[in-house]
Amino acid sequence: MKKLIKSIVLMSFVAVTLVSCGGSKNQANNNSDVVSIIEPCKGSEFNSNKDFYRGFGNAESPDKNIARDKALLSAKSALSGNISTTIKSFNRKYVGEIDVKNYNSNSVNKSVNINDIEQKYNNYVTGAVNETLGDITVICEKMQKSKSTGLYSSYYTIEISKKKIVDEYVDAISKDKSLQIDENLAKFKKEMQEALK
Repeated sequence: MKKLIKSIVLMSFVAVTLVSCGGSKNQANNNSDVVSIIEPCKGSEFNSNKDFYRGFGNAESPDKNIARDKALLSAKSALSGNISTTIKSFNRKYVGEIDVKNYNSNSVNKSVNINDIEQKYNNYVTGAVNETLGDITVICEKMQKSKSTGLYSSYYTIEISKKKIVDEYVDAISKDKSLQIDENLAKFKKEMQEALK
């Protein structure tokens, strides 16, 4: 009799354990509030790397051409924002290392301060970025249409060479004689290339 009771208790315990484990799995799989979203043109293979800046954009519209144009504009905006932020951060660090006394002794304007120098460098960022945005490469483009809403969804990932950005930027600032970059141009370019990796 004791063996029978032990067997029943053991079987009951095993049955409860199996039901409770199986029940939670089914409940998680049947949760209608959770939807997996797979966004085209996005993921680790589309992130910026040591050679390229990349930007992602998406947009919806009832007109597929408008969806495409808005998505591309969004990707360009993301790309230019990323580049500008990175270069301005580099400028802040680079300019912080400038010997202001030596800079002022060689300058036509003898009262230049660090903020003025940094602002001069940053003034060239927008021009360099805009110049290079004409040379973007589309690495992913997808279009989808919703059956229920009729809206087109467009997705873009674009890229541009970091070398191209550095070359454009260095070329622009090297023409400004007030920045006195001539004697340090190679050093500046090398440090910038390292910082952008």
